[in-house]
Amino acid sequence: MTGEIIGGKMDPAVLKETVEKYNNYCARGNDPEFGRPAQSLKPLVTPPFYACALYPGGINTCGGPGATGTGRS
Repeated sequence: MTGEIIGGKMDPAVLKETVEKYNNYCARGNDPEFGRPAQSLKPLVTPPFYACALYPGGINTCGGPGATGTGRS
């Protein structure tokens, strides 16, 4: 796996290290970094892989528009 696979936007060494670390968490069934439950850990092994930039406060509706108990907004 190289940075070119992800469009050259990531440092290949950092990407490789991150994926190896995550895949080790998957193999152990324990994610000490983010505390994900074991059943949600799926190793990254078969391409294609995709990535996108995420920023705090990005696209998010915070639960959608407010509505009353009868569905009126």
